[in-house]
Amino acid sequence: MANQLRFHAPVMILGAPRSGTSLLHRILRGQPGFVSTASESRPVWEPLTEPSKHGWTGERAPGDINSGDIDRLHRQLARLALPADTWRRADAHDIVTKQQNPILSRWVLRPGYRALVMARGLRWRSTLESRLVDKCVHSSLWPELLEIVFPDARYIHIVRDPADTMRSMVSGWLNPDRFFTWKLPQQLSIPDYPFTHWNFPLPPGWQYMRDRPLAEVVAFQWRAMQEGILGLESRTPDKRFLRIRLEDLNARPRETIEQIATFLELPWSEYLEAFARAVPIVNAEGKHQPPEKLAITVDEALPSIRSTARRLGYD
Repeated sequence: MANQLRFHAPVMILGAPRSGTSLLHRILRGQPGFVSTASESRPVWEPLTEPSKHGWTGERAPGDINSGDIDRLHRQLARLALPADTWRRADAHDIVTKQQNPILSRWVLRPGYRALVMARGLRWRSTLESRLVDKCVHSSLWPELLEIVFPDARYIHIVRDPADTMRSMVSGWLNPDRFFTWKLPQQLSIPDYPFTHWNFPLPPGWQYMRDRPLAEVVAFQWRAMQEGILGLESRTPDKRFLRIRLEDLNARPRETIEQIATFLELPWSEYLEAFARAVPIVNAEGKHQPPEKLAITVDEALPSIRSTARRLGYD
């Protein structure tokens, strides 16, 4: 009976921040028969993975997890997930771009999403009959939890040129309106970073990066996340793991989306055809671009991630 109250063959989107995960999520969440949360599902996972649960050593999977915990995670995701037709209507109004407006997001979009979730009420059980597509960039630090909760998951790992990703992550760190993630018990002294919060995932070993240049910090984050995903790949059958490049999705959308559809065993449809003709712009680079000296520092930090980048096909 318990297995009937869990998602079957969910789609897990993996990747570093600013590497195309939001774009891929935007494409897949409107697929007929799919359900998805609004964006990152991190709040669902935090009770088990947040750093304060692990002595502030970083984000980690719990030492043990029981069947009740697994059922709870499926149930919470089902309660927060909305069907594909809802997301297609939202995306017709470019809801992803509007989410980046902090005032609009806080006072209009988030309350609207909560109202939709509440209106669905006890229908979460029927939601479990649909196919979940989930995105949480933090999951790369605790992939073993995904393996336990979703033993039949299909993983799509989207990658982007490491230098471009890191420059975009630096911009994210410097954006005062978005991404602030963790208020840490130890003060940050990162050069060229005027804020107090840690941004994006918090890998184990973060304490040694508290006073390092920002480019080194994002290189450290990028490497930790990609190594976590590579470890997951090594334990996962090929039929359940696919890696795509953001560059290919933008330059050859039809070929890449056909590859995704084949991997997920999706019939070709007018919905997918629309993306094959034109991929939307999601999370475009904003006004908070890294200063020139930080961009140079990103280049200087690249040697520290070179071996991982090569394993992902970037020389």
